[in-house]
Amino acid sequence: MKLGNRRRKRNEYLLDVKVQTEGRMRHRVRWLSAILAAVAVVSLSCYGVYRLVKYSAAKMVRENPRFAITQIVVEDDGAMTPQQVVAFAGVAVGQNLLSLDLEAVRRNLEMVPLVRHVEVRRLLPQRLFIHVDERIAVARLR
Repeated sequence: MKLGNRRRKRNEYLLDVKVQTEGRMRHRVRWLSAILAAVAVVSLSCYGVYRLVKYSAAKMVRENPRFAITQIVVEDDGAMTPQQVVAFAGVAVGQNLLSLDLEAVRRNLEMVPLVRHVEVRRLLPQRLFIHVDERIAVARLR
């Protein structure tokens, strides 16, 4: 009789396991869908904040007329005129001072053979300062 009871209990236990597995599976699916929904909401919120910050930075900084260059101050110790320095630098009055790449301006000026060293600085809110050290010619060829 012990064998009969064990078999009957084993079958009941197996039936309970299947019922518990289905319930657990439903619970896991609900939990997983809730996590996926939360991740989707958080990621969309982060993307929205990123786009808002990018738009705000563009409107308040890079496209703001208050930061347009009104004066370009050129200090030069050689033969180049301030107009030549500005032309070689590739900057113009009216460009946005904060969106200007100072490293590119410096490289443009240092590519000129007469120029030895260049210093470029922003003088907020509307001025650009360029200091040029020129090379001194030791000899001249005809």
